[in-house]
Amino acid sequence: MALDTRGFVDGALRGFETGNRYYEQKQVMSLRDAEEQRRQQAFEQQAKLSDLNLQKANLDVERGELETDFMFGTKGEDGARSGGYKQTKAAQEKENHDQNKTLNDLRITNEKEKNDALKRQAEEQKRAIFIQNNQDKIDLAWEASASGNEDESFYDHPMIKGTSYDIRHMSSPDIQDAAAVIERKMQTGAGIRDFLNDNEVISAMATLYQRNADKAVGTRSADGRIIERAKVGGINLAQDINPDIPGDQPGVVLSLDVDYGDGQWVRVPVTENRTGLPDDAVRIIPVDYAMKDLIGQIKQAKKASYAKAYQKRYANKGKDKSSAEIDKQWRTARTELEKDRTEALNQLNGAAPEQIEALNDLYNKRGTAIDQIYGKLGGESGGANNQAMNAASQWAGNDPQKQQFINELNPKDIANVSPELLESEFQRAVKMREAAEKERTYQMLLTKLKDETNYAKAKQEVEQAGLTPDQQRSILGQIRDNQYDAATPDFLKEIPEKVSQGLSDLADGLKPIQPQTLRNIPRPF
Repeated sequence: MALDTRGFVDGALRGFETGNRYYEQKQVMSLRDAEEQRRQQAFEQQAKLSDLNLQKANLDVERGELETDFMFGTKGEDGARSGGYKQTKAAQEKENHDQNKTLNDLRITNEKEKNDALKRQAEEQKRAIFIQNNQDKIDLAWEASASGNEDESFYDHPMIKGTSYDIRHMSSPDIQDAAAVIERKMQTGAGIRDFLNDNEVISAMATLYQRNADKAVGTRSADGRIIERAKVGGINLAQDINPDIPGDQPGVVLSLDVDYGDGQWVRVPVTENRTGLPDDAVRIIPVDYAMKDLIGQIKQAKKASYAKAYQKRYANKGKDKSSAEIDKQWRTARTELEKDRTEALNQLNGAAPEQIEALNDLYNKRGTAIDQIYGKLGGESGGANNQAMNAASQWAGNDPQKQQFINELNPKDIANVSPELLESEFQRAVKMREAAEKERTYQMLLTKLKDETNYAKAKQEVEQAGLTPDQQRSILGQIRDNQYDAATPDFLKEIPEKVSQGLSDLADGLKPIQPQTLRNIPRPF
């Protein structure tokens, strides 16, 4: 009998389908779980990425703000930015630009100061050469003024006007009073330190050298201030200005009182180039050089006071004052005459009595002539003057120099002057002119040979110039100094000059220098 297997197969099939569905469902669930897990992981990754992007964005914003703050500065309460690299850089660049501009301006100013100093030196040299080349004309102009000539156009030359060669300047009351103070103080017998520290002397020197002090006006100080006013303020003494030379070499440092426009006087020393530059050294003038110049100023002032043009110009100042001034000039002239007499008698030491008597007679006649000029003797006029001029003309004869000599005199000047005295005064004038010519030659050679080191060559030229022994020694001494400087190593030349508070005892004991013993020389500053 055949078995019916359909039920078994159906059951098996149903069981298989059930198992299959189970496994299929399980597989589907596994796939769903895997997909869900994948989605979760993707979501988490996306979330992390979003966090990273957010952090990056925040960092970018923060970095941008930091960069903005760095470049343009941080904001303040008012919202404005301050500081920052660009602002700091701009400020630094501006500061550098300002500093460079300041340095450049200072450099330009210093160069200008140096150029101005060179121009001043060139002008001084030009003026010295002009004076040297025109000394004869200056002497003639002074002689004309002394004779009463009122034509003063010659003194308007820019190289002469307002200088010691301008008789109008030297005859002004201020200059005359200052020169009188200096001369009186020189004759007190005080030491040179006391003399130079005397307030009256300093005030008088401020008057005499005001033109020189004015040269500082317009120059700049070390800090850039411009000098608007200047005057001589003080005199300092250095005991030994040249340690390389044995013994003390005393010197003088002049100080100026300057006003920078604020009304305050500030004392500064006179420098070599009259500038405020740091490398412009203080100028130290040898004492003898300064004193010679000062005495030269006094002699020029006294010479101007004798001029008739000067006496006429200030005759209206008041009769009493004019008379007193003329009396003062007369006493001064008589004093100088007696000094000359004393020197002449000293040179005749051991001479015969007849020679001494003749010398005294000569000086007595000169004294009489001085008295006549200053109205201390009764003078004649009219025909007497004509007779005097005729007698003088006979004395002059055909000699052009003698004729010029009497033409420069006023008839009243020679009313009671004998031909013998005219001859004596003429010879004296000739000697003075020869001495002046030698002095001009001396100054010319002094300038020409200032840098010469060939002693033999210089000696030959000096000896042929007909100078006095003292002038020859002075120039040849300069040549020796030049040789010494040429042989001295540079490091020795750079040794600072020693400056002390006063002069040595030897300098303290120096006797006052008599005005008649020295001649005028170029200005010391």
